Amino acid sequence: MINHNTLPKVFVYLLNTVDNLYQSSVSICVKNRKNIKLTDYSDVVLISCYLWGVLHLCETTKVKYQLSSQLFPSFLEYSRFTRRCNMLLPSIQLIRQTLAFQEVKGIKVSIIDSFPIPLAQIVRNLRSKVLGEYVNIGYNATKN
Repeated sequence: MINHNTLPKVFVYLLNTVDNLYQSSVSICVKNRKNIKLTDYSDVVLISCYLWGVLHLCETTKVKYQLSSQLFPSFLEYSRFTRRCNMLLPSIQLIRQTLAFQEVKGIKVSIIDSFPIPLAQIVRNLRSKVLGEYVNIGYNATKN
């Protein structure tokens, strides 16, 4: 169904890596769900297309779909792609975490960004319930 000769080598590598991770880490109930055999494109291809869009810094699903439809001329329609990607989101997150942990395995040095992150607006600092004990009004030298 998929001609690997027409695809970029990086995408083929991503496809093979995602296939291995999909077979080893995604639950059986996701793999054997209803009507999965009737689809033209497997979950592995969809997850690879989604991650291909992430690698190309695509922020929206629409842009990821457009990038994927350039790879596959007779690709799914946009609504089907969106529904399946949303349904596969837990599996996509699991595969992304596994890929990230594989990349940092054996690295003993970490870099921590010390840029302050706004947890709550100044007006709501005292009413913050989730991160209330961490919220603090501080001085940001870069923003005065």
